[in-house]
Amino acid sequence: QAVVSTQSTGPQVLQLKEWAMAKKDSLRPWQEFGNYHRLSKPGNAGIVTKRMSHNVMYYYTNYVFISALLVVYCIISSPLLLLAICVSGTACYLISTQKEGKTLHVGGHTFTPKDQ
Repeated sequence: QAVVSTQSTGPQVLQLKEWAMAKKDSLRPWQEFGNYHRLSKPGNAGIVTKRMSHNVMYYYTNYVFISALLVVYCIISSPLLLLAICVSGTACYLISTQKEGKTLHVGGHTFTPKDQ
């Protein structure tokens, strides 16, 4: 494994790098993941459930990687989606920085702490 310097990076970045390296190590070979020759018809619903459970656990990192690629593709292919994500993220940040117990005024509407 690579040695990571902690001088220029914060603890969160270091933890993220360590997490990414651990996930990279658990990535299964793509030839094994996409090998459709190993597919066979299951005998009953119990076997289907068992196979799916095992498959999801065994190829978890592969599925996460594919999902992340699809999210990135959706964001790149739709700039409006990127704008919506930025607006939503900013709104969540602004709401979270409000003091607790304080009412929130948005677009002429008042939200009490109970509504938030």
